[in-house]
This record gives sequence, structure tokens and C-alpha cells, in this order.
Amino acid sequence: RILPGLTYAKAQYDSVRGRIASHWQRKGDQLTWQVTIPPTATALARLPGNTGDSLRVNGEKVASRLEVAHGGVPDYAEVQLGPGKHTLTANLPPVAKN
Repeated sequence: RILPGLTYAKAQYDSVRGRIASHWQRKGDQLTWQVTIPPTATALARLPGNTGDSLRVNGEKVASRLEVAHGGVPDYAEVQLGPGKHTLTANLPPVAKN
């Protein structure tokens, strides 16, 4: 889940397999997420809410698996990523106003 008011985050970690990096930015309902997965590793990327047909990885439309939690509403979409640098883009649900 992305908290209201939080518009970006960036982190990296040098693991025994190589660098793992993540940088995402939200502008309105558009999310851009840059991910680096080290060689011989894979990752499961989870995006909040139902991204519908908007999810792209490196510019290509991909099928994601929707995980439904409470009340039949998709809680997140997930996609498997292999080694390398990936850019994910998606339209996200609107940020809830308090």
C-alpha cells in the first residue's frame, strides 16, 4: 500500500548475488517503478489495487495475477520479474483523502 502524501521511495542493497535496487514515483494515479534484480535471482513485484490493463513491464503489457483480500476487491496485482533492470508502469487507484 502506498500511503497518502508519499510520492516516491528509493533504496538499494548489495546482496551476495548482486545489487537489488528499487525506486518508485507516483504522480497522480500513475506509478513508475524501476527495479534491478541481480543475476540468478527473481522477484515478485506487488502493486497496490487492481491495475486493470494498465500494467506494463519495460513498455510491454503483461498479465498480472490479482490477489483478492477482503470484500472481493483486489488488494494487489503481482508480476514475476527475472534478473536485470525493469521499469514497471501502472495506473493505481486514487489516493484516499482523510
